[in-house]
Amino acid sequence: MSDVTIHGGLTIATVLYDLVNDEILAGTNITPADFWNGFDQAAHQLAPKNQALLETRARLQNQINDWLKAHSDDGIDPVAYESFLSDIGYLHEMAAISTLKPAMSILKLPPLPAHSLLCQLPMHAIR
Repeated sequence: MSDVTIHGGLTIATVLYDLVNDEILAGTNITPADFWNGFDQAAHQLAPKNQALLETRARLQNQINDWLKAHSDDGIDPVAYESFLSDIGYLHEMAAISTLKPAMSILKLPPLPAHSLLCQLPMHAIR
């Protein structure tokens, strides 16, 4: 058995490929070919956006590392640190729950209590 399986433009760990085909898709109306073809298309369509996000993350991390090196000798001033993080775009104002509810309905996600809504949103956003 090979360690990887090639499907279209994807290279997939065979153990994952078999798990999806044999267990996860079992009992659904989704064929393995339809799933992997759709996943292949989505992965390649989103690849440029994912690359841009990784570059943004690296840039932010470098800015944070540099700031911490320059400002941590006498302890970190939390107000200054928060201001810096906001200035570089790392922190954003939290969206009100009322503005998230329409997005949740578009995503067709189950209703969640407000406290778990904010915790779950990032996980739903990557699906």
